[in-house]
Amino acid sequence: MAYLKFTIEAYDGLATMTTVDGGSGTVSITSPAGVAAETNALLLAIATEIPLTELPQPDDSRLHAKSAVMEGC
Repeated sequence: MAYLKFTIEAYDGLATMTTVDGGSGTVSITSPAGVAAETNALLLAIATEIPLTELPQPDDSRLHAKSAVMEGC
């Protein structure tokens, strides 16, 4: 999970990552809607290095940005 977090945070302002369940390696990645394509491209590139699985997004009306929940970090 540290590799994913540090890689995402290296792209200042692109996205943030929070741990949902450390035991299963489930994290939430949130990015502003205006950079969703760039965030998706970065995650696809990272997925060639480490296994990532996108999970259904929880229904949370408080989220206004693009968010993805990933497992297997």
